[in-house]
Amino acid sequence: LGAILVFAAYGTYDITNLSTLKGWSVKLAIIDIAWGTALTAVSATIGYLVVQAFNPKVALFFLSFLPQFIHADEGRAWTQALSLGVVFVAIGCVTDSIYSLAASSMRHVLLRGRALGVVQRWVAGTVFIGLGLMAATTSASHGATRPTGG
Repeated sequence: LGAILVFAAYGTYDITNLSTLKGWSVKLAIIDIAWGTALTAVSATIGYLVVQAFNPKVALFFLSFLPQFIHADEGRAWTQALSLGVVFVAIGCVTDSIYSLAASSMRHVLLRGRALGVVQRWVAGTVFIGLGLMAATTSASHGATRPTGG
């Protein structure tokens, strides 16, 4: 997404320069747009990865969830963990993009209605009350398995 915004910004800048500056050529504009877009995309990706790498919630998730899918007899553990992490990030990017596009396309519908806030509160409240009741009525050993002595 950052690359698209930068592409638009550099495009606007360079097209303006084409029409206002004498020494600004089409070749220079194309090179400037390409380099600006590529460098910004790379730096935005690196920044995202650094932030996510030092996010303790992400590290805790990967340390607690991924090891159950790593099998020592099927190769090096770090390559399996890396591939699972890459798949996780790819799925996250795709689903987040879908949510963003869906919300963007529904923006005018959601902002137009006044009943949205009321419906949102009632739905959220009902869901939370239902989850609370389910948690209160579920026994502690539900779904848990106890190890057998042997």
